[in-house]
Amino acid sequence: MKLKKRLSLTFRLTLLFACTSAAVLLALGLLIGALVQMHFEELDLDVLTGKLELAQHALKKVQSRRDLDALAQQLDASLFGHPGMALVILDQDGKTLLATSAVGFPQALLEPGADRRVARPTSWTTPDGKQFRGLSVLAPTGVSGWPPAVVAVGMDMAPHEKFMASFEKALWLVVVFAAILSGLLAWVAVRRELAPVRTIRQRAAEITASHLDHRLAVDAVPVEFEDLVRTLNAML
Repeated sequence: MKLKKRLSLTFRLTLLFACTSAAVLLALGLLIGALVQMHFEELDLDVLTGKLELAQHALKKVQSRRDLDALAQQLDASLFGHPGMALVILDQDGKTLLATSAVGFPQALLEPGADRRVARPTSWTTPDGKQFRGLSVLAPTGVSGWPPAVVAVGMDMAPHEKFMASFEKALWLVVVFAAILSGLLAWVAVRRELAPVRTIRQRAAEITASHLDHRLAVDAVPVEFEDLVRTLNAML
């Protein structure tokens, strides 16, 4: 029966170093990616909160339907410079009072009785596949007898997704390159450190029946191999 060829120590150590380097870099990259995502969420939260506060302040000045129509232009201007951002205002019956775009907000953000105690953005996917992140609040108006309106604002996450896609691509390239480089360096280092073993083999091969007085030099090998050399010398 043919014996299975065993892997050399050099190959195993090289593979170990390469895999370890790749695993460490991959874990570090995933951690950095998660931190970047959290940072993006914090930035989006600041922007969304600012737009909601602006809409709340503007709604307090609404005294009539004419003021509400004028509010649409004001809020459109406030969203200038933020492409992909949408804002909608609904009354307590769910009727749309104002909408800057046709973005489909999730019902959880538009319900008047929704729990808004946790001020964290809600993420959702629109029917056309776009990722959005948004917030909503109840905002009173300046019209006597009108119940608070539901104000929801959302922003397109496409810029974040594009950045994260580039980041993940760069991460995988770095991991592959680092694995190859660390493998090559490990191979060189292991070959160098195992040179004394090859020396022992060569010296042992020189000891023949006519040269049994030859001994292996203990001082010429690392301390890890001293016991092996002494054992061979004792055997001779």
